Amino acid sequence: MDIVGPLPRSSRGHKYILVILDYATRFPEAIPLRTATGKAVARELFLLFSRVGIAAEILTDQGSCFMSTVLKAMCGLLKVKQVRTSVYHPQTDGLVERFNHTLKQMMRKMIETDGKDWDQLLPYLMFAIREVPQASTGFSPFELLYGRRPRGLLDLAKETWERQPSRHSTVIEHVEQMHLRMSRIWPMVRENMQQAQQAQARVYNRGAQDPPEVTLGKQLTGHQIQDLRELLDRNRDVFSKLPGRTSIIAHHIATEPGKKVRLRPYRIPEAQRDTIREEAKEKTAFVTPDGLFQYRVLPFGVHGAPATFQRLMDQVLRPHQKYAAAYLDDIVVHSADWETHLGRLEAVLGPSGRQA
Repeated sequence: MDIVGPLPRSSRGHKYILVILDYATRFPEAIPLRTATGKAVARELFLLFSRVGIAAEILTDQGSCFMSTVLKAMCGLLKVKQVRTSVYHPQTDGLVERFNHTLKQMMRKMIETDGKDWDQLLPYLMFAIREVPQASTGFSPFELLYGRRPRGLLDLAKETWERQPSRHSTVIEHVEQMHLRMSRIWPMVRENMQQAQQAQARVYNRGAQDPPEVTLGKQLTGHQIQDLRELLDRNRDVFSKLPGRTSIIAHHIATEPGKKVRLRPYRIPEAQRDTIREEAKEKTAFVTPDGLFQYRVLPFGVHGAPATFQRLMDQVLRPHQKYAAAYLDDIVVHSADWETHLGRLEAVLGPSGRQA
């Protein structure tokens, strides 16, 4: 469960969207809110419970509306366990965060078309999302929740073409058919979920594995590829698998005297745990399930670290600012012809790369 907004105020005064997602079926709910308060969230959550039943537990971030006494009291009354994500660690609720990203992209199109009536168009948008099969389960959220396929726009078109009315059955036949469908569906759902989880695990641990060789563009000719391979061989140390260090710039962290900072354990990919355990635990700065550790180089998670890294890259590329620029760890080198481009790549990767 999460809050999206603030959005442009609709003609009915809505500015926020309460997003609720069922982890088992991936069935989403998007409810427009005028204010993102604990009272409003508790009211809409109870209305949802009245339709689908009371949840055993809910996962939220530590936003003020989810930490309110009103929501806490309602969850205590209904015996609903509240689980919260760690501060600045939204990966814990990654399913909802990913859905929020998709919802925002679709909402942007609606707001551009009719910015004052986006809350009225939200149910149509949710219907479209619910009837689309999910990559992880292989079935639509609607089908997993209700045990049948939704009768959507494509079904209407099919019925019109075939001139076949929908089949009707008794309540008993409908319940038996639904149980039969669900008994066939859930083994396939589990298999699809396992495959999706394995794919997600590979993506999550990808940063802990050995980096691949430098990828060259497919549009290059054989002669150009050979030139680039020779250039890379001459500057192979720039593409080291181990992180380097620089003294060109330093990052300063200002903290309040005497103030203690307490954080929950930070999740570490399984592929990195053995490496971390081998290092000395005297480097204390952040909490993990295996103890306290400290970075020896500047991590991007520190406040202001991206800005410091950007200043470093600007300083490193200053001699080449006419033809090279950086956005954090992405460097672009532009040239009018191939020979000039090779020379500029040599200049950037040579002295500048070793200096950094």
